[in-house]
Parts: sequence; structure tokens; C-alpha cells
Amino acid sequence: MTLRTRLILWFAGTLTAILLIFCGVLTWLQPKIDIAIFDRDLANDIVTVAGVLGTEAEEIGPGAEAVEGMLEELRLPRRGIAVFDPSGQLLGARWNGFDAGDVSSHISPETWTHVGPNGEARIRVGAATVAGRQYRIAIAGSLEDVVREGQILRRTIVVAVPIALLLAAIGGAIAATRALRPVRRMATEASAITAVDPRRLTIVNPHDEIGTLARAFNGLIDRLHVTIDQQLRFMADASHELRTPVSVVRTAAEVTLAREGRAESDYRESFRIVGEQARRLSGMVEDMFLLARADAGQRRIVANDFYFDEIVTECVRSAQLLADARQVTIVSDVVADLSYDGDEELARQLVSNLLGNAVRYAPIGGQVWVELRIEAATLRLTVSDDGAGVALGDRERVFERFVKLDPTRTRDGGAGLGLSIARWVAEAHGGTLILTDAIAGRTTFEARLPYAYLVS
Repeated sequence: MTLRTRLILWFAGTLTAILLIFCGVLTWLQPKIDIAIFDRDLANDIVTVAGVLGTEAEEIGPGAEAVEGMLEELRLPRRGIAVFDPSGQLLGARWNGFDAGDVSSHISPETWTHVGPNGEARIRVGAATVAGRQYRIAIAGSLEDVVREGQILRRTIVVAVPIALLLAAIGGAIAATRALRPVRRMATEASAITAVDPRRLTIVNPHDEIGTLARAFNGLIDRLHVTIDQQLRFMADASHELRTPVSVVRTAAEVTLAREGRAESDYRESFRIVGEQARRLSGMVEDMFLLARADAGQRRIVANDFYFDEIVTECVRSAQLLADARQVTIVSDVVADLSYDGDEELARQLVSNLLGNAVRYAPIGGQVWVELRIEAATLRLTVSDDGAGVALGDRERVFERFVKLDPTRTRDGGAGLGLSIARWVAEAHGGTLILTDAIAGRTTFEARLPYAYLVS
């Protein structure tokens, strides 16, 4: 069934249950309420009879004569009247066609229903003191009106409830159609969304549930669009970065093979070029594979205890080769015996990437500073260089993938992925990587990791 049909059925079913319960309670209460009102009227009639009987007793004296005078004088339409002495002896009665049964046996005050040949009658017996004498007064009234009201009520329910349910179903259908109209419009708009045309859903009322759904869907489209743009840009940048070393390898091979009889030194030089570009390609592929696994959530933290200062020392020793080629001095200030619980391989890549970036962007003959400290339960790793700095608008761009602020540094082997990987490593350990100083002569990257970080 469609949602519209289910809404109509739920609405009609709920209303049916409510109406049935209400009508059942009303049918049950109606005779009780009417009889209670009828009993009150009978009690008032007893008071009236006692008053007229008192007037007659004052004129002709108490006794049967007074009762007869009262019956002659008093006119209570559709009521039967009987008066008894305390022993149950009938002093006078005018039943007006009622079959009241044996009333004399009910000498105590009470009310009951008597079913006779002419239908149901309600009888009430009450005590009254008139001119110093005790009397028992019985009043009878037909329940014909009460029964008729019950029949009318039941007929009304039988006719009205189906009509109400039919009108409710029609109203529910109209309401469901109007309520689901925005959903159908959203479905039509959503079916037209493509990667080329990432349109957004129209929000008529941003405060209702449909508007909330549309906002959530539009937010999803925005996130998907950003992800697709990142993937496309990543593929374009990766293709561009991979094209250069591949072109160099192909050119070296073609030049070497273009002429026979080359010297051994020519072949060695060609293989050296091919080896350098192959190492560069291998590093780029490894970095891209790591980022792809990180984006897919497949690269998780493998925690173990290690000394972070030893990782920094090893990375400094490795970066010294590139630093020597550029005549760059690396100055390290590292706290010894700094134990840490984290992923040793990723920690090494974090330090290596920051050092490699600093050495590449330091000027010839410049300096790079490495500092490792513990401050307020936070491990702080700072790597600085005395290069040209970073423009204000590029301080976040440097962490984007394949971003190289100085394209002339391509020959140094950087592909623009090192800082992206370093930031991901820091965040994967619950920390951050930020660019604190970016002025000319002092560019500082600072990684802050929770020192008590434990992997669950």
C-alpha cells in the first residue's frame, strides 16, 4: 500500500475506534443519567404531594379524607400517586393507568423499576410527616420517554457514525494528498538531480517536518557535491603529478634507445634518471594509497608503546641527507625518554613529512628547528624553517592535497601530499596540526597530540 493509503486507513481506523468507544460510553450513560434526572423529579413530586396533603389535613383533619381530598385537588400529569400509613395500609391512590405492582410491600424509602404490561415504570416511595402523622407516599412515572430517547440515540449513532466515517475518510484523503504533495514534488526534483546538475530541493516551509527533510537532503547533496569535487580534483591533480615522472621515464628510455652503440655511462645515467623517477612515483603512489585508505576508513590506528623522541631523532637523521644537499642545518631540541602510546608507523610519517617540508622550503644555507615538548598533558611537536613564509590566504590551503605554493619545487620530489597526510595522522590520534607562524623568516608547524591518548 502507498503511504497515502496507509495514512487514510490509520486515520479512519483511529477515528472509528474513538467513535465506537464514545458511542458505547454514551449509550451506557444515557439511561443512567435520564433515570437519575427522573428520580429527582419523582422526589420533587413527593414533596409536592406532601405539601398538598398538609393543606387538606389542616382543613378536614388527617386521615383517609385528607388523602382523598389531596387526590381530588392535585393534578400531576403522567404520574401515579398512592399514600400509605406507616403499617403499609393504603389510604388512597390514583395510578392513572399505571401497573405499579405490589407497592404496599415497599414501605421503606426506595426507588425501583417495575416492568408491567404497559411497559417500564419508575416508582419512588418516600416518607413524609403531615400534621404530626407519618405517611408513605409512592409516586410512579412511565419510563417511556427514557426508552424512546435511548432508541433515538441508538438510531442516530447507527446513521451518524457511518456518515462521519465516510466524511472522515474523504477528509483524510484530501489531507493526506495535500500533506504528501511536497513529498511528490521533492521526489520529482530529486529524480532530476545529476552530477552535472546538482540542484537542490525546494523548501516551502522550513519549519515543518517536510522542510526539515528537505534541508537534510540538501545538506547531503552539498556534502556529496563537495566530496565529488574533491575526488575529481584529486584525480586531476594525481594525473598531473604522475604524468611528469612518467614522461621523464619515457623520454629517457626513448633517447637512450634511439641510438645504438651508446657508452656505458649513458646507460647508467638513463637508469639513474629512471630510478629517481620510479622512487618518486613509488612515494606518490604510497601517499595516495594511504589517503585513499584513510578516506575510506580502512586505515586504523594500531597502538603500541614507543619512544617518540627516538622517532624524531631517526627522522632528523634521515632528513639530514636532503638538508646537506641544500646546505640546511637542522637544530633539534627533544625531550629524552618520551614514551607515547600510538601508531609508530604513522608517527614516523608525521615527523618525516614535516621535516621534509621544512627542509625543502628553507633557503639554501638556512636552518630548520625541531622541538618536542610535553605541556599540560599535550605532546607538542614543532617544526620551523626560516623560509619565505606563507601568505595569509594560503595558511589553510597548504594542508590541501596536491597544493604546492612554489611550483618550482617540483624537482625536489614533493607532490603536495605531505602536509595533508601529516594533518590526518595528528587528527587520527585525537590531536591537531596547525600553522602557527607563517611570516618571512619563520614558518612553524605545530602538532598537538593528547599525551594520555589511548586507542580503544
